[in-house]
Amino acid sequence: QPQLVKDSIQLKYQDSGVIALWEFTEGNPEKRLGAMVIVKSLESVSTAIGAALKDASHYASSAGNTVHIALLDADTQLNTTEDSGDNDQAQDRMDKLSMVLKQDVVMADLRAADVKVISCIVQRDGAIIPMRRTFLLSEEKLCYEEEPILRHVEPPLSALLELDKLKVKGYNEMKYTPSRDRQWHIYTLRNTENPKMLHRVFFRTLVRQPSAGNRFTSDHTSDVEVGHAEESLSFTSSSILRSLMIAKEELELHA
Repeated sequence: QPQLVKDSIQLKYQDSGVIALWEFTEGNPEKRLGAMVIVKSLESVSTAIGAALKDASHYASSAGNTVHIALLDADTQLNTTEDSGDNDQAQDRMDKLSMVLKQDVVMADLRAADVKVISCIVQRDGAIIPMRRTFLLSEEKLCYEEEPILRHVEPPLSALLELDKLKVKGYNEMKYTPSRDRQWHIYTLRNTENPKMLHRVFFRTLVRQPSAGNRFTSDHTSDVEVGHAEESLSFTSSSILRSLMIAKEELELHA
C-alpha cells in the first residue's frame, strides 16, 4: 500500500493550471513521485505536464512514477441535471486528452520522468461522478495504453482491490456492476466466442475495521435481514454478509 512521505506535498499555481507534487513509497524505501495537474483546457495539458515533471528526473524507480490529470469543465455554470449528451462530450474530451499524451513533446517529458501510470479524470457537466481512464506504459509499444479494467474505481483503490488478478485466460469480455452502496465492485467475465462457457463473477471490496461503537461509518445496509445465523456471527462478518447480499441483488438486476 502506498505511503505518503511526510511534508513532501507541494502546490504550484501557474497560468496553465494547478500543480500538486508529492513523494510516496510502496513496498520499499525507494521514493517515487506523484504529480497531479488540474487544467480547464486541453491546450494547457502539455504545458502543465512539462512544468510538473521538470525536476522529476532524479526519481528513478523500477515501479515508476505516477501522474494524475484532471480536466475541468470550462463552463463554470454547471447544470443541476445531467445532460443526455454529456457522456458523448466527456468521451470526446477524453479521446482528445489521450491524443495529447501521444504528442512527441509530452511523451518525452513523461518518459524522462519515468512515468508508468497516467490517471485521467474528465469532469462531466451535471454529473457527480467524473469519467476516469488509466493509461499504463507499454514497454513493448513504447506508448501509454488504456487499461479498461481500471475505468470504474479510483487509482489507489484499484491496487488495493488487486484487479490485475481478474485477467483470466479464456475470457475476452468483462462487465462491471457497482453495488448500490458502492462498497462492492462486481466483475463478470465471459467468453463471447463460446457462449456455453461458464461465466465467472468476482466480488471485490475492502474490509474496514468497525469503530469503537461497533458500527461502520456507513449505515446503508443496516436494515437488511440475513437470517437467524447473524446473531452468532461477529459484527464484521455480519456486516460483510449484509453488504454482499445487496451486491448480489444488484448483480441479478443487471444480469
